[in-house]
Amino acid sequence: MTCHLVTKFPRQLPCDLAPDERDMSQVQTQLYTYEPQFNKIKRVVDQMGNVYSFIYDYEVNQGATTLALSEGEVGNLIEKQYPSVMNENGKLVTPTVRLPIMLKGR
Repeated sequence: MTCHLVTKFPRQLPCDLAPDERDMSQVQTQLYTYEPQFNKIKRVVDQMGNVYSFIYDYEVNQGATTLALSEGEVGNLIEKQYPSVMNENGKLVTPTVRLPIMLKGR
């Protein structure tokens, strides 16, 4: 299941301009996609089209029998992927931060 939540900024405050005086090009939109198993954020697409991805423990071990659900596949965030950028050699790379998996009782 994919759910989309769109947030728009700036949020309307009492001091905002009247609707006919607002510049709609200033409205910022972010798209959130959620993973189905634990309903946690899977992807964020910001107003510039940059994509941020989130990888969870159960996704890494799909089909594996060595790490049972009770032993670590509990929806823990294990990796964040930031928007792709060019490195110093002109190659497109995806900056990634890996987080440790904390296994119960280990």
